[in-house]
Amino acid sequence: MASELPPEIIEAILDATKPDSLNLDVGTLASVSLINIPWHIISRRMLFGTVTILPETALGFVDLFASPKVTLSEFVRALVIQRKQQPDTGHIDCEILDQVAPVTAKLPHLCKLCLHNIDWSTRKPIARESLRPYQGVTALELHHSKLSDLAQLVDVISLFPVLEDLTFIYLTMITNMNALPSDAALHGRGVPMTLRRFTLVGPRVSVIESVMEWISGTPEGVHIPLEYLKLGGTGFRATKSVRRLLHGAGSHLRELVLHPTSGPFYPGWNNPDVAPTLLDLSANDQLRIISFEGAMQPIFCDAMLQILSQVTSLSLEEVSIPSVLPAASKWGKKIEALRERPPFVNLPTFNVNRV
Repeated sequence: MASELPPEIIEAILDATKPDSLNLDVGTLASVSLINIPWHIISRRMLFGTVTILPETALGFVDLFASPKVTLSEFVRALVIQRKQQPDTGHIDCEILDQVAPVTAKLPHLCKLCLHNIDWSTRKPIARESLRPYQGVTALELHHSKLSDLAQLVDVISLFPVLEDLTFIYLTMITNMNALPSDAALHGRGVPMTLRRFTLVGPRVSVIESVMEWISGTPEGVHIPLEYLKLGGTGFRATKSVRRLLHGAGSHLRELVLHPTSGPFYPGWNNPDVAPTLLDLSANDQLRIISFEGAMQPIFCDAMLQILSQVTSLSLEEVSIPSVLPAASKWGKKIEALRERPPFVNLPTFNVNRV
């Protein structure tokens, strides 16, 4: 009976058994692969769709995938390099990319690369040969990576010419910890024009603003058609670079997530007198999801209402706004009044975050 199921149904069933969906052991999916040939073919694609490499297993990975008897290369879509325990504050020397480069060049369908705790600062300039096998990657994630400066980050990203999804989580720049960026020549250089999704979360204002100045600094008239934008962390501030990025995304932007965590909420949103100007969403007239996470002080309530009053999208499906600490009774009444006006009047989901 199982062999008569169409591939789409088998994929749906196996998708529910993946380790990342129900916290199941990989052995569960491996056992299911023994049912028959159709189930085996599809389950192998899921089992080996993501390969994780640890510093301790890098050489074993190379030996395994270099063997002519191993036919798993065609299944690999994502490659993760990380330490054994996550989260881990220790770093991995970027030479690990050199070690696995000969094999990764033989992964024809590799489209996602997730790098955790990579230390790039020990190598300048970047060895381009070690990253050449990843030029076809469309999604790149850097988690807790250490770089020398913004120039080194630009060098790394320039080696991924077709990126559509870029994520930076808690980057460290060892020579740019206390000062805001001053090298305007780097702004906009090497930014992938194919980018559709961008996430930036970090603890330091200087690093966050450096990256924002870079990615929003494209030449006049050249805009990145972002569809998804997430900014947050204790280092996030509403600045002119945020405004430029929102304006450049224009009608392409579908989802906006802002999560300052510099407590509570304000001053993460910067000065409440200028935030509505810096977070003007009037040009993003196709927004479907707006998520302002966390909490804010009462001083920011009017600014938040002004930000929301500038929303012009009639395609909204979901809006989340921060709660107020300490609680203010007037806030609830103002929100109710806002929801009676377009584009919020028929909104399916309107949430006030709980903290």
